[in-house]
Amino acid sequence: LSGMLLPFVAGFGIAYLLAPLVAWLARWGIPRGLATLTVLLVFILLLVAVIVLIVPLLELQAAQLMRAAPAVAGFVHDEAQRLLDLAQKELPPDQIQKAQDLIGGWTGAALGWLAGLVEGLLTRSLAIANVLALLLITPLVAFFMLRDWPTIVGKIDDLLPRAYAQTIREQLRLVDATISGYIHGQALVSLIVGIYYAIALSIVGLNFAFILAVVVGILSFIPYAGEAIGVVLAISLAAMQWGTWGKIIVIGVIFLVGHLAAGDVLQPKL
Repeated sequence: LSGMLLPFVAGFGIAYLLAPLVAWLARWGIPRGLATLTVLLVFILLLVAVIVLIVPLLELQAAQLMRAAPAVAGFVHDEAQRLLDLAQKELPPDQIQKAQDLIGGWTGAALGWLAGLVEGLLTRSLAIANVLALLLITPLVAFFMLRDWPTIVGKIDDLLPRAYAQTIREQLRLVDATISGYIHGQALVSLIVGIYYAIALSIVGLNFAFILAVVVGILSFIPYAGEAIGVVLAISLAAMQWGTWGKIIVIGVIFLVGHLAAGDVLQPKL
């Protein structure tokens, strides 16, 4: 049922995020239906603007990166093989063979992962019915939930056992504050981190800077994973693009500064 339920879950998520704005407008005397329509239209317009401005560039760089993926994997494999050749003088033959097998396995796994990603994207892209359902049903669900949010909350409150109603309300308020604080804070962190890497990597002149910034920004909610994936890809692309240690060191410094800023400043504050 996941495909059928997704528009409703997405609609509830949008309503949960936008409910405070609708409540704020309602407190100023604006009818709740009009406040809901206004907030939802502004949200949709902003979403469409982001899609129109960002998605074409993202799609272009993703296609270019996919075309360059075999060359990047081959470059990494050749460089690792070169290091192995240098190490043959110091390591016994059995250790060299193990290292070669390991590198070959990593390269094959990386190419298989990329192929699976492309195949999955194409497969999901063909599910036009699900996309249309998401686009058509989600805004309707979000509108009615936003408009009737106080009524829904009131009905749920009526179901609470009276002896424990106050305690349950207090706990739900804490849960709500924790979840909304995490979502809003993490969204800001991801946005700031993505903008930082997009600007910094573009200034350096690295190819595919924008898509790398998007990947790192999206994955920044997983500790170390976003930066780890981003720095591996960025250093590999930098080594392939320039082949000089100076640029590679600059890329490493950019990611080090971004990691420290996100971990020590942005996440604790936001």
